[in-house]
This record gives sequence, C-alpha cells and structure tokens, in this order.
Amino acid sequence: MATLKLSVSKKPPLRKTPFQDAHKLHYGLEVVACDAVGAVCSVRCLFCRYFGREEATKGKRKRTKNIKYYKAPFRPQNYIEHNTTAHSAKWTEYTDLGDSEKAVFFADLTSRSNQLVAHFETESAVLRFSFPELIVTELIGKIFFNAEDEDDDMTVARALRVFGSVVDGVFRVEIKKPMRFTLSVKHLRVGLSFRQTAAVIQQHYNVTGNSKLYGMTDAMTGTYARILVAYSFQRISNLIADPNMWGFAFACDITTHTDRSFIDQRVRVAVDSVLVNLHLLAIPMFDRHTAVVQVRLIVRVLDILSANWRDKLIGISSDGENTMTGRHGGVVTLLEKEATHSVLRVWCAAHQMDLVMKAGFAIFGSGDFVKKTKDLIVHLRRQKKLSTEMGGAAKKLTNRWLYMGNALQWIVTNHFRLEEHLGENEAVAPTPSWWVNAAVVCGITVVVNVTFVKIQGKDVLLSQQMAEIELLVDSLRKLLQ
Repeated sequence: MATLKLSVSKKPPLRKTPFQDAHKLHYGLEVVACDAVGAVCSVRCLFCRYFGREEATKGKRKRTKNIKYYKAPFRPQNYIEHNTTAHSAKWTEYTDLGDSEKAVFFADLTSRSNQLVAHFETESAVLRFSFPELIVTELIGKIFFNAEDEDDDMTVARALRVFGSVVDGVFRVEIKKPMRFTLSVKHLRVGLSFRQTAAVIQQHYNVTGNSKLYGMTDAMTGTYARILVAYSFQRISNLIADPNMWGFAFACDITTHTDRSFIDQRVRVAVDSVLVNLHLLAIPMFDRHTAVVQVRLIVRVLDILSANWRDKLIGISSDGENTMTGRHGGVVTLLEKEATHSVLRVWCAAHQMDLVMKAGFAIFGSGDFVKKTKDLIVHLRRQKKLSTEMGGAAKKLTNRWLYMGNALQWIVTNHFRLEEHLGENEAVAPTPSWWVNAAVVCGITVVVNVTFVKIQGKDVLLSQQMAEIELLVDSLRKLLQ
C-alpha cells in the first residue's frame, strides 16, 4: 500500500517594491544605504533633514523630531502620507515647483541637526489661566465684542471657544505654545494689528525654522488678545478686591476721533505704597455718549470686577464736558450717588478754564460780540485778493475760545489794513466799540493762553496747576485795572 506524503506549501515570498530613482526628485528623498548588489535598501526624507517636522495644529501629543527613514517596500503612498501630515506647508510649496526648481530646492541648506533652532531650549511649559465666568461672558463676550469689526464668520460663540466650558463659575485656558503667545503680546503692545502680528510671526518662523511659531493667523492673534484682556481684568479685579486696598479713585474721559466716540476709564490704586494708574476701559462707544449711558457702562464693569467697589470709591476725576460735570445728571454726579461714602471730585483745570472763557465770550459786548466776530471772519476769509495781498487769510474759527483768541490777535495786528478795506464795505464794518472790545479780549486771551499751555504739561501736579491759575488771576487783575 502506497504511503501518502503530505506536502506543505511554502509561504510565498514577500513582494518588495524596489526603489525608483525618479522618486528622489518627485518626493524629496535621499538614498542612504544599498545592499551588496547595489539595490537601495534605505532612503530618508529630505524635508525632515533640513526643515524638521511641522507642529500639528490638532492633537495633544508633541511630534517627534526624528528623521523619517523608509525601507522596502518603497510605496509612493507612504511618501505622500508622511509629507502631507509632517510637512504640509513645505510639501505644498514643493509640489508647485517644476523639476528644475525641485532639483535645487534642498541645495545649500544646512541639516537641521546643525541649525541653531535644533538646540533651542525645549518649550515644555504650558501657560494656564483661570477667569471668573462674568469676565469672559459679559466683558469679553459683550462689551468687547463688536460683530462689525470682526470677520464675517466670527460670532461670539467662536470668539469665546478658546475659553472652553465653565466649571464651577470659572473658565480655564491653556496656552500650549507660550513662545508664540508671548511674541503676539509683544507685537500687539507696540501697535501692530492682528493681521500684521500674524504676518511678522510667520516671518519669524520662515527665518528661524522654529516649529513653535508655525501656523500663526490673524484670528489666532485675536484669540490671544482676548485672553490678554481677560487676564488684565482679572488682575484689576484682584487689586480692587484685595482687603489691604481700602480705597481707589476713578477717572473718566470721553473724546471723539474720526467721527467715533471713545470712552477712557482709569482706576488709581495704591499697591505696596506705590500709586498705580491703570486703564480699565478704552473702547469706542456706539451709543450716544450721554451721562446715563456712560454711567451704566461704568457700573456694569465695576460690578463684574468687584462687588464691594462702592465701599472703596473715594475719588472721581473727569474732564469738563457737560455730560461729566452736570449738577443733576452728569457722570460724576451719578457715580457719586452710587458710592457708599462721600467722594472727592476732581476735574481738569484746563477744562474749567475752558468753560470760564466760553462763558465770558458769551456775555461779552452785550452778548453779540462772538456773532459779530464770526460774521467779520467769514467776510474776510472770502476776500481772496485781500488775503493774497496780506500774505494769508484770516484765522479760521471753531467752537474753541483758543481759536477765537488767535483770530482776534490776527485782526488786531492787521487792524490798519483791515479798517482801510472795511471802509469800502460799510455793511460789514464793525463799530468802534467792537474794535475796543476786540483789543481787550485779545489782550486777555494772550495771557490766558500761556497759562493754558503750562497747566497741560505731562508732569504738572494739581498743586502746581492751582499756583499757575492764581498767578493768572493776579496778571488779569493788573491788566484790567
């Protein structure tokens, strides 16, 4: 009987796709090892060698800095997958080049291991912030968010996404790339816009090759700015709420720039025997800047920062605008009513002088001096031939008394030629009494202007302002005697 022999089929040999020489140029590769018969057995990625791996925009784990090596089988899809994920920006740039440009793409480059960036201190620290819920939702999400100034697709929800979810009334934020965050803050500090900041940091990356700076956008800069503003509010809140800080002063001013109103609020506190002057708010106002609107905003901000701010408010400073200093409905008056204790009211000496001068102009010369002066200025500015002959037109008037003084000084200086001209135009010629009044007002404004400039010096103290005003009063008394 024949014996059956079991035949065991051998496993087919693995198919080893050989390396194709054209792939070196096509995928940015370099042969590093061959076997005894000259067949390629190992290649490495030139993008890894010269540029390093780009930081992942998503994912929690940090990417390895190792160079990618390939062994058989040499499949193109493996090259493409690695280049797309590890070298997205450089791979996109490389694929857009022609063969002649690809051939010199890696020429004259220094290996990453020999670059300074490879020896930078490893950034392992993570910045962590904690913000009370209302600072994020009310201040950052409402007061500091204006959809008209944002990109079309930016909403409050997207703007606040970086703060994550609130837990026990607190938002917690982690900055995993402190270097990029710090550079953004530094560039914003010197006045760069979000877009400019992103462009500059991208140039830092292009020059240094530091992957910690890769992927900066203007939207990311805006996110960093919101975190910074929230952090600033948190610091101010801590100062006001500090039990060792028993009182603070508040300053409020409002101005108009390029047809847009801006409100500037400051708090002054003493910290470790040092007087600190801090910006609380400096933002545009889109509503009418009435006293009620301003106070509503101020109270809303202070309520969020400290529940007991009313007990610590001891002083209020402001400029001389009517909405600020009105006896019944001004900002200072309304804030004073909010305070628990009596407060010291301080407002700018220059604005006080401004109001006094305006009131004086309004009643001078039976109340019609200003109107007659404006009519005369309008007439003189229309006389082109006269302006050419005199080497300049009459000074333009505004609602500021300072400009009225300059205009009167020009008129008084040129009064002989102007009287000659006005003698031919009796309908607009001022009366002799007007000329006397103009000379008196001109003399007063020349003296007042000197003091007005002095008291607006950056280093002038309140006591020095009062001393200058007292000297002014003495000078005017002697002038008018």
